Amino acid sequence: MTDPSPQQVGRRDWSNFLSRYGLAIVLVLMVVAFGVQQPRVFAFENLRNVARSASDLALLATGEAFVLIFGHVDISVGSIVGASSVVTAWAVTQLGMPGIVFGVLFGALIGLINGFIVARFRIHSVIVTIGMLTALRGWTFWVTNGQPIFGGLPDSFLTLGAGYVGPVPIPVIVAVVVMVVAILALRYTKFGPAMYAIGGNEEAARLAGLRVFRYQVIAFMIAGALAGLAGTVLASRVFSGQPNLGGGMELDAIAAAVIGGMALTGGRGTIGGVALGVATLAMLRNGLNLTNVGSFVQQMLTGLVILGAVIADRLRHASKTT
Repeated sequence: MTDPSPQQVGRRDWSNFLSRYGLAIVLVLMVVAFGVQQPRVFAFENLRNVARSASDLALLATGEAFVLIFGHVDISVGSIVGASSVVTAWAVTQLGMPGIVFGVLFGALIGLINGFIVARFRIHSVIVTIGMLTALRGWTFWVTNGQPIFGGLPDSFLTLGAGYVGPVPIPVIVAVVVMVVAILALRYTKFGPAMYAIGGNEEAARLAGLRVFRYQVIAFMIAGALAGLAGTVLASRVFSGQPNLGGGMELDAIAAAVIGGMALTGGRGTIGGVALGVATLAMLRNGLNLTNVGSFVQQMLTGLVILGAVIADRLRHASKTT
């Protein structure tokens, strides 16, 4: 077996460099480009608003990352956001501030149902979670008659979604804490390596004695719980339970995770990459808004970015396997 040529080594090093730092470079260049056209991009108030609006997406994308590690997706998280906001608002009107935990518990329950069906009956997660998305959205509008829940909410309920610790919005702190915990869990506990092993080769992991069913159910529960947390934070911010909250957010969450390097085929990706994906998507939309780019063009450009990220991931994976 011959040693690789200097040209091959150079190409491999360059590919590894782009794989590790490419998205961060793109993010910096994008922010600079928008900032040159519209200096308001660099204003502290604008950056704080971007961070606050991106915090909900960060929660959803982090939950989605756990599912994507297995090569699955959870399309129901947008509906969980709306339903959890309603559940949280109702619980807070009945129990006061302790009721905020009900939204997270509700989301975890829906995730448990999704994970059980996917893992037990071996039905693809796309089909299962599309069904849950539709059923849950219908249930939410049915129980609320399509009306928001806002009567009887205490003023303290606003703190979670609209409060600050110093200059930092509380939703940003919540999102950062969740992502740090997720990074530590995947890196320093046996849970993380087991998930990546199952995502890389489920059958081999099963033969090695890993409890595939349990890990997959837990992953969907995490995705559901974080969607429930996002719904709780959003309900606090708008000071009501809104049945239509979260519409379309499931696609944004998947997009942010994929842009950040999570492989749709499973077994690869990091939470740190997901954070960069969230920041990239948030800054792209903010920059396009501030430079007065039309909504249709924004949608087109966002879609192209997502397609580019998927293609780049496939090419990068192909180069490593050859």
